[in-house]
Amino acid sequence: MYSGKLHDINVLDMLLPEAGAFYIMDRAYLDFGRLHHRHHRGSFFVLRAKSNTRLRRLYSRPVDRTTGLICDQIVRPSGVDSATDIQTS
Repeated sequence: MYSGKLHDINVLDMLLPEAGAFYIMDRAYLDFGRLHHRHHRGSFFVLRAKSNTRLRRLYSRPVDRTTGLICDQIVRPSGVDSATDIQTS
């Protein structure tokens, strides 16, 4: 068991990425380097981005909005440091 002193983002490093696994995360986990690492291991992730996150939509998939889902999109980070953040991990 870990103490409350461990920051949430560091827990992601402790989880072994599994191919085909889905990781559901909240705003705290918007770390492109860590997410890119999981992507290359065949994992998927769903996250709720921060309001100031800069993303470029590549593709939108149809959704049934009656389920409460707003959108399903494939995106790419478009912020100033996004490419550097991805390549450093």
